[in-house]
Amino acid sequence: MYALLHGDLPRMMDHNILLLAFVPCALVFLARWAWQSWTGTKPAVTRRQARRQMRISLAVLLAVIAFGVVRNFVPYLGSSA
Repeated sequence: MYALLHGDLPRMMDHNILLLAFVPCALVFLARWAWQSWTGTKPAVTRRQARRQMRISLAVLLAVIAFGVVRNFVPYLGSSA
């Protein structure tokens, strides 16, 4: 995150390329949450949507954990330092 905040994208991608996908997604979710809080709207969520959101959340969590494990064994995904 330090390299990203200081504009050093090549170094950031060398240390943790998953941030390249995480940061824009986090900004979108933050903006959505802020808009809903500001306007006072709360969308109705059906059971089907809740199950789909749970599956997506679990898939993302498993992908992040798998990436964290794999990057320790594959030299390209880890730090070159």
